[in-house]
Amino acid sequence: MGALSKQQSIEATQRPLRVLTGWKQAGIVAIIMLVGLALRLFHLDFAGYWHDEIISTFLARVPAVEIFRSITDSDTHPPLYHILLHFWGALFSYDLIPLRLFSVLTSLLCIPLSYWLGRAVDGPAVGIATAALMALAPFQIFHSQQARMYPLLTLVVLLMLLSFLGAWRQGGAARWALFGLVAAAGFYTHVYFAFSLLALDLWALAESARMAALGQADPGPACGGGALQPILAHDAPSDQQRGVRLLDFAGHDHGLDLCANDGR
Repeated sequence: MGALSKQQSIEATQRPLRVLTGWKQAGIVAIIMLVGLALRLFHLDFAGYWHDEIISTFLARVPAVEIFRSITDSDTHPPLYHILLHFWGALFSYDLIPLRLFSVLTSLLCIPLSYWLGRAVDGPAVGIATAALMALAPFQIFHSQQARMYPLLTLVVLLMLLSFLGAWRQGGAARWALFGLVAAAGFYTHVYFAFSLLALDLWALAESARMAALGQADPGPACGGGALQPILAHDAPSDQQRGVRLLDFAGHDHGLDLCANDGR
C-alpha cells in the first residue's frame, strides 16, 4: 500500500504537466529563461575588475596559439575557457562588460539543459522545477556576472550528464564517443571537473550494484552495458529495467521501448 500510495502521489504531481503540449512546456521554460536573463543582467556593471577577471581579460587578448603557453604562467586552470573568450572578444569586444556577457550566455544556456536533464530523469514537472532552480540559483547568478569559467563548467557538466544518460540508456559507440568528447572538454575547462566525473562513476557503480541485488538480467551492449564493462561489475540497466519513461520535447511519451529490440 505504501508503494502504491507513493506511485499515486508521483502520478498526481506529474498529471498537470502531462496535459500541457510541447509548445506550452517550451513556453514555460522560455519564461524561466527570461527571468534568469533579467537576474543575470541586473547590475552587471556594478563592480569593476577584480583580480581573477584581470587574468581572464589579459589571456583573452593573447593570440589563441599562445594561450596554451601563457596559461601556465598566468592561471592555474585549463585553457578552453580562455580560448573561447578570445574568440568572443574578437567578435564583440575585449572590454569587461562584453566579456562578462559570455558568462551570462553560458549560464543562461544551463537553464534549458537543466530542464532536459530533469525531465529525462523524472518527467516534465521535475524538468521545469530544475530549470527554475537553475535560473534562481544565487551562485549561478553571482558567477554569471564575472568573466570567469564557472558558468562554462556548469554547462559542460550538464552536457556530460545528458550525454551519459543517452549512452547509458541507449548504448552505441557514437553516444559513448560523444560522452567522451564532452568529458574531455570538461577537463580542459576546470581542474575540479574530475570530481563531477567521479560522482558520475560512483552513481553508475551504485546503480549496477542495485540492479544486481535485484537480480535483473544483463541488458547487454545494446543498452550501453558493454561500454562500461571494464569499470563496472555489471552492465548498465536498460530503461525497461529502471522503469524510466522518456518523453521528447513535444511531450510525447515513447514508453519503455528503447531496448525492445533485444527481446526482453
